[in-house]
Amino acid sequence: MAWADSLSRVNASLFRSFGVSATYYPTPGEEQAVTIIENDDIELVGYSSFAADRRKYVQFKKTEVATPKRGQKIKFDGVVYEIGPTVNDDDGVVEVLVR
Repeated sequence: MAWADSLSRVNASLFRSFGVSATYYPTPGEEQAVTIIENDDIELVGYSSFAADRRKYVQFKKTEVATPKRGQKIKFDGVVYEIGPTVNDDDGVVEVLVR
C-alpha cells in the first residue's frame, strides 16, 4: 500500500468522524454543499502582557473545494464566515483561516 493511499483513508475517516455540513459560496459560481472540519484555536500573544487571539480554521477536502479563495464565503452552524488566507495545502486537504 502506498503512502498516498494510507493518507487518503485517514483523511476519509477524519471527515467521516469530525466533518460537519457546510455551504460553500464560490465567486463566481453556485453555492455548493460540502463537508468541512472546523478548528478553533486560541493563541497567546505578547511579551510582558498577554492577549488571547482567537482563530477559526476550516479544512476542506480538495475533492470538494480544491482552491478556496480569500473573500469567498462559507456557512456552517448558522453563521456565514469569510475565507481568509490558506494555512495548509497538502495531502488532499486544504486549510484556511476564516473570520
